[in-house]
Amino acid sequence: MSNFADVFVDIFRRYYGGSTPPIPEIPVNRFPTTSDDVDEDAPDGRLVGEGYSKALFISYVDAKGVKSERRISVNKLKQTKDGKLILVAYCYEREARRSFRVDRIIEMIDLLTGEIFENQRIKEALFSHFIPLVNQTAEDRVIGMCKDEMMVLAFLARCDGHYHSEEEAIIVSFISEKCFEEDFDDAEMRRRIKDLYPDKSEYFAAIDRISQREKEKRRLAKYAVRLIEADGTITDHEHSFILEINNSMSC
Repeated sequence: MSNFADVFVDIFRRYYGGSTPPIPEIPVNRFPTTSDDVDEDAPDGRLVGEGYSKALFISYVDAKGVKSERRISVNKLKQTKDGKLILVAYCYEREARRSFRVDRIIEMIDLLTGEIFENQRIKEALFSHFIPLVNQTAEDRVIGMCKDEMMVLAFLARCDGHYHSEEEAIIVSFISEKCFEEDFDDAEMRRRIKDLYPDKSEYFAAIDRISQREKEKRRLAKYAVRLIEADGTITDHEHSFILEINNSMSC
């Protein structure tokens, strides 16, 4: 990694404990979370859509018929050669990436709105949380262009366990600067930003990619500082964070 990437990774570990930011709690505990799902992976599956870390709760039945409940953030949707849809997600109960066959999800709940999905509505709702590969809206295109930076900024905004409208506004400002040619809907973009619950592996990967692009790196550094300053109170460790970001850009 570059010095820029090292700064973002090191500060996250030192000042924020090195853990993935918290996600809303499971609404009801009915089944255990002991089921493991490695048998559902589809390494050679065709990519159907890229997710943007939407926070969901699922009730799931694995290949052995064992029921479990999970809080997840969606990453990818794949399709196997025999047509099975595989959801690749970060599982907060396992603290690791897991794969789930969509036809074995028996219930799904949006952890931000509380909306419940069952039967065919599960698949329909899942597709709405992925960036389609064709027929993209302006919002889809924005996420495609800004996904790495959005992941980093959303991750930092949630690291302290709090998420403020001022931080959301800064992420929108970043998008407006980078994607000024896109006529996206502000309210819809804010909804999608609020949906973001990236895990630490996504944060690290995004930082590493951005560190290879000089213009994007400088823009992200500017908005990361603005994000830290958003609530008007700068702690000692946040002040150190700002200094280290600025120093990394002068190297």
